Amino acid sequence: MRRRPTRECGLCRNIAQLCDSHLMPAAVYRTLRSRTARNPNPLTFGRGFAFQSSAPFKDFLLCDGCETKLRENGEDYVLANCLL
Repeated sequence: MRRRPTRECGLCRNIAQLCDSHLMPAAVYRTLRSRTARNPNPLTFGRGFAFQSSAPFKDFLLCDGCETKLRENGEDYVLANCLL
């Protein structure tokens, strides 16, 4: 486990210890995996690179409070009510 840094939260802008936040919920990431390809992992593109990986994107972005608010007041509802 990576050490949690203390810096500005990407949402509330308060200085706090940050969570290792998934930039896309794991449930959404699973839907992007191919059911038929030899390598089922999603493609990731950037400037001058492209690769496939099973590792979800994560970064230290949100404080505990904002991580919880985002999950409880948005992510949980969207995931429960969309076609996954």
